[in-house]
Amino acid sequence: MTTLSLRKFNGEVPRLPPDRLPEDAAQLAENCDFAHGELRPLKGLPTEYAAAAGAQPVRSVFTADGVNFFAWNKPTRAYLAPTIDDAYNRVYYRKHGDPLRVAQTSNMKAINLSPGEPTAYWDVGVTAPAAPTFVLGAATGGATETIVVVAVAINIWGEESAPSSPVSIEKEVGQGVTYTVTHTPPAGQQALTGIVFYRTYPGNQNTDYFLVNPTPATLSGGVASFNDVSTEPATTTTLQSTSWDPPPVPIANLTYAGNGVFAASSGRDLVLSEPYRPHAWPYRMSFPHALIAVVAIEGGLLVTTQAQPYIVSGSHPTQMSQQLLPIEQAGWGDTAATRVEGSAIYASNDGLVAVFGGQPSLRDSQALFTRKDWRDAYGGTRLNMRLAHHDGYVLGLIDPSYPTAATEQPFLIRLDEAAGSFARLDVGQALYGASVSGTTDQLFVTTATGFAEFGGGTNLTYTWHSGDKLFPLPVNFAAGVIDCTGSVTIQIYADGALRHSQAVTGRTSFRLPGGLSASRWSVKLLGTAVVREVSLGASFEELRAV
Repeated sequence: MTTLSLRKFNGEVPRLPPDRLPEDAAQLAENCDFAHGELRPLKGLPTEYAAAAGAQPVRSVFTADGVNFFAWNKPTRAYLAPTIDDAYNRVYYRKHGDPLRVAQTSNMKAINLSPGEPTAYWDVGVTAPAAPTFVLGAATGGATETIVVVAVAINIWGEESAPSSPVSIEKEVGQGVTYTVTHTPPAGQQALTGIVFYRTYPGNQNTDYFLVNPTPATLSGGVASFNDVSTEPATTTTLQSTSWDPPPVPIANLTYAGNGVFAASSGRDLVLSEPYRPHAWPYRMSFPHALIAVVAIEGGLLVTTQAQPYIVSGSHPTQMSQQLLPIEQAGWGDTAATRVEGSAIYASNDGLVAVFGGQPSLRDSQALFTRKDWRDAYGGTRLNMRLAHHDGYVLGLIDPSYPTAATEQPFLIRLDEAAGSFARLDVGQALYGASVSGTTDQLFVTTATGFAEFGGGTNLTYTWHSGDKLFPLPVNFAAGVIDCTGSVTIQIYADGALRHSQAVTGRTSFRLPGGLSASRWSVKLLGTAVVREVSLGASFEELRAV
């Protein structure tokens, strides 16, 4: 008895020819869901929401509640402020080609009101003022002492700049001093409340700088002054912002690293913010090569470079260390990397590198692609590739126009199965990007005019073409049965030629037309049905025993 029976369905294995595929694999799989072992269709896009014209084509969106959104026309990473109970509801973001910026959630628009880019935003950071000048008050006749004074700018969010250069002042004990600062902050930064001064007190054994004026001196015409007559510290507040510089320019790869810390890249440096103070970026860690992507993983960061990847770990920026991973795989781009359940996957010249438990591996990717297969299929899309994680799958989108033109087809790939699975994706229109909301656990895909939540629509029409089943002697199948729920078209191929095509609904038995015997048979399914079994035999009697 010679039969062909398919009871398990899986995706493509592009590295293998059709006649060398595993029994459940396909030579073509598009819009297929294999999570349940049977063949199911993927869900398409549900209601698509239009974005503002200035944000089209849409490449990134951000939401904190699934109701109100920002949208951008270039790849953008955005995060809520890590500040505990942030009273200002800030959103920190970095759009390709722009500096690090901050907006507020109140500037978002409802999902059905054409969200766009923030219309009110500020450059992140507070620029330090120039060193203060001073004028001594009336002499007191006391002993001479030397104090050191610095000026600090403070904005309406209470964020402090790094201090000015210090000024050393020799005066008499008890003699008043008027400090004056001339300061014009950069136009893009948040407005200032004013200037505060910190100074040393020679009679105090503590050599710290103490806050002199808790109420900032107001800038009027770019000038702020304060008359200091103190002889002892008026507060216990000491200078904390010694290295609180604004974020560097250029900057890329904005990432929340946990514990209130933001991370980003600047050339060959990983730069890190002060914990819970995202306006201040005092920490740098250098690498031998330029950084490509930064992805938050459990316990730290995955950093890909132009040569090798690294793990950066530590609870505080001053305690963080880098560990070179034992794999020679450079990253493709900042958008070609994604977090996957506490670990990460990134695209390289040889395939998808999975970093789980701090260990990098190409094993799962190489089970599906040879190096040449991968490069032939996606080598021209390294800067256009957008990786995201969805429901156990890595979603690989190909931006059709940024930064260059690209026509490669998007894909879904599952790397957590013993044999892996790969399927092509076609939702009927170009997809420009994907954004995962960490607060709502939603994956949104973006289009030429708007965005939609992925996988929440009606069933997509799939195509699944089995591998070629070879038989030692030519056979002539005459009967078939398909067990499905829904509607599907089944096509039977004999030695590569279409032998029979039939539209079916539900469990159906069918006869094949007569023809020459063939040694190579395959089955193609097109539709939206859930398919559990397809069997072919020389007669229905044979199929009863399958």
